[in-house]
This record gives sequence, C-alpha cells and structure tokens, in this order.
Amino acid sequence: MLVFVSFLVFIIWIVLFFVWGNFWQIWEFDSDRAQFPAPPQWPCVTAVVPARNEAASIEAVIHGLAAQDYAGEFSVVVVDDHSGDGTTEIAHRAATAAKAASRIRIISAPELASGWTGKLWALNAGVNESTPAAPEFYWFTDADVVHAPEALQRLVSRAEADKLDLTSLMVLLRAETFTERLLIPAFLYFFLMLYPPKWIAKRNAKTAGAAGGCTTTTSGAAASYTGRES
Repeated sequence: MLVFVSFLVFIIWIVLFFVWGNFWQIWEFDSDRAQFPAPPQWPCVTAVVPARNEAASIEAVIHGLAAQDYAGEFSVVVVDDHSGDGTTEIAHRAATAAKAASRIRIISAPELASGWTGKLWALNAGVNESTPAAPEFYWFTDADVVHAPEALQRLVSRAEADKLDLTSLMVLLRAETFTERLLIPAFLYFFLMLYPPKWIAKRNAKTAGAAGGCTTTTSGAAASYTGRES
C-alpha cells in the first residue's frame, strides 16, 4: 500500500511539473518586463481603496497614488470601512500633504448590507461615490499596497493594447517575520498551481485569475458583475 501511495504521489508531481501549465516558470509568462504603447487618449480612471484599520500604511499608500505618472484624468476614493485606529484622519492629512486633496476623497462605508462581505461592500461604496466622474476604468487596490509612479500607466496601457476588461499586477509581498516567511511562499506556490499564468493568459482558457490587491477593470465590466447600469 505504501509503495502504491508513493508511486501515486510521484505521478502527481510529474504531471504538475511537466504538464500543469508550467506554473513554476512564472517569469516566462508575466509582463513585468514588457512595454506596451501608449493609447491615443488616456482614459479616465478612478482608484477605489477599501481601508479598515490601516493607520500604519495609509499615508504611504496615498502618497504613492498621488504621485502616479498618469497623463489621463485620475481620481481616488478611499473608503474607510469602520476603522477604529484613526485611518480616516491620517488619510485626510496625507491627501493634504501630497497636495492632492482635490483628487482624493475619503468617505465612510455605509453599514454592511445583508449578503455582502466587508471588502466588497466597501468597493461597491467607492464605485457608487465615483459614478458622477464617469470613469472608464476602476482601479481596485488595497490600503497596504504602495505603488510605484508608473503602476497605473502600465495597467492601463496593457488593458488598452490588448482590449482587456480586467488587468492585474502581482505586488511584491513582504515576508519579514518568521510566520510571513513560512506562509507567504506557500500561499503563492499554491495560488500559481491553481491558476497557472500560462493558462490565465489564454483568451479561450477556462482558467481565470488575478491578484486582488491590484486590478483595473472597465466600467462596463464592473457594471456587469455589480448589477449597475454602465
């Protein structure tokens, strides 16, 4: 019995290694080093940032968003999801310090509605708040992700060049503590095993995946899965 189980495990790993989308060869299938042409006109984008007890990171996050090197119209909605650590106050100060208070709005999420989870409800509130601006793209990003100045430009140029409804970048995850070093590599390994980048990149593939901490989506696509009119 032990021999059979060992042989079965061996076969499974052979299949994963040679057949399962070469998920471990991620550098061959991502676009970190690719250059995409600038669109004829940069579309209007609104970033929606759900934040709950993010006092430690929200200042750096807002400064990163304010410093985006983006030629199109760009605004930010930070949705404070009932934080108890002063996230809202720090966010307001950071927006003022970055001289971006006119482009960065900080709102409070309404009470959680039945059938919703907290983060998605906060994102929905941010989308509702941004409706008057009529953005062509939404940029959903987490309140602990500090973006480089070219991040939005890369996302939008890729989406426009390839006519994509959803575009995502995997952020660099910090693994400093023992627990982080133990869990984060395993999480990434199994995520890539479930959603091999090679398969995700194929338009006709049934496998789809994205890094939820940094995604752009067209307003039309957002309307289709929120039930909102585009």
